[in-house]
Amino acid sequence: MSLRMYRVTQRFDAAAVADPGAEVRRAFTALELPAGLRPGMRVAVCVGSRGIASLPELVAATVASLRGLGLKPFIVPAMGSHGQACAEGQTALLKSLGVSEDSMGVPVAADMAVEELGRTESGARILFSREALKADWIVPVARIKPHTILSAAVQSGLCKMLVIGCGKHAGAQEYHKFDICSQLLPAAHFLLQRLSILAGVAVVENAADRLCEIRLVRPERFIETDTELLLLAASRMARLPLDALDLLIIDKIGKDICGSGADLNITGKWRRDGGPRVPDYQWIAALDLTDASHGNALGMGSIDLISERFRRKIDYKATTINAVTCGQLRSGRTPICLGTDRQLLETVLNLLPDPMQARVARIRTTRDLDCFWASAACLAELRARPGVRVDGEALELRFTDRGDLLPPA
Repeated sequence: MSLRMYRVTQRFDAAAVADPGAEVRRAFTALELPAGLRPGMRVAVCVGSRGIASLPELVAATVASLRGLGLKPFIVPAMGSHGQACAEGQTALLKSLGVSEDSMGVPVAADMAVEELGRTESGARILFSREALKADWIVPVARIKPHTILSAAVQSGLCKMLVIGCGKHAGAQEYHKFDICSQLLPAAHFLLQRLSILAGVAVVENAADRLCEIRLVRPERFIETDTELLLLAASRMARLPLDALDLLIIDKIGKDICGSGADLNITGKWRRDGGPRVPDYQWIAALDLTDASHGNALGMGSIDLISERFRRKIDYKATTINAVTCGQLRSGRTPICLGTDRQLLETVLNLLPDPMQARVARIRTTRDLDCFWASAACLAELRARPGVRVDGEALELRFTDRGDLLPPA
């Protein structure tokens, strides 16, 4: 294969929190403690399935701060149906992210049982983790960012973690029977009034996958904080500075990167929802599934092509549970599998009138866009973009003897 690609770098706002753990501890020191907080009370620290930057440090600092107040923290997985919708799977998923009983020094209470606390006006049952309800206080740890489905002022964040994450499998399934966008805020309002929430740890990542904002907020400010930080998160997100491609190669997709495996804010929401083809990427090929996904390949339905090594990693049970729970059945469809990486790329390029003039880009994941690779046909557009630099000479794609695409030199 003679396709040659150029290394491209982007310059983003690199401002980041130097020591996330220290920032969390400082915030707890300044927190206005609620009346009724007494030593010995149990606190459920709710942690999700996303690969948040510095997650082990965030959780460890939260646990240490609560202990410093004389409280007894424990961890509750707050991830809806992820981890095969079972306690063992959710515990294993957290462990793969660096959060476990051994690493944190506190129990992980992963039971999937929920209690019904009420209903929304639309009739959706408001369900919440029974383990978390056993605690005297609750502290969610959540990342605020644009969601691939939600389009309201509140998307991924503290409210969604309470409603969907802490609703476990049954709760996630219940809300997705309705219009999730219309259920999120009413359910969040209900829970915020009903639950004993000590505070929430809200974080935002920058384009370099580092934390740029950490806030510890009381529950009365959850909705305000989710709304405010969503704007910051959107402004700090990386983008792929190409409006149209013949082929986008993604080295890896996965649930630890985004709920949809590949972030549709990058690849185009039209691939799931229809509408204008913006950005207009004709074909997308995913070559591998992250190990941290534990076989859950939800979102692959928005991908056109996968390799055989990707297909071998798919856990169809985990993927189906997630797809059915969230009502996104198409997201669980298996794309066309075209053998090795080499065979896949050769097949796609041979579909084009002139492979040497093909507009092709290669990214590591949809979360790692500070450095990517592009073919010669993309260079004019890239050089016209502010903050974008084309580096050095073109390099040919390299493969292993078995046809796997190698990392760029």
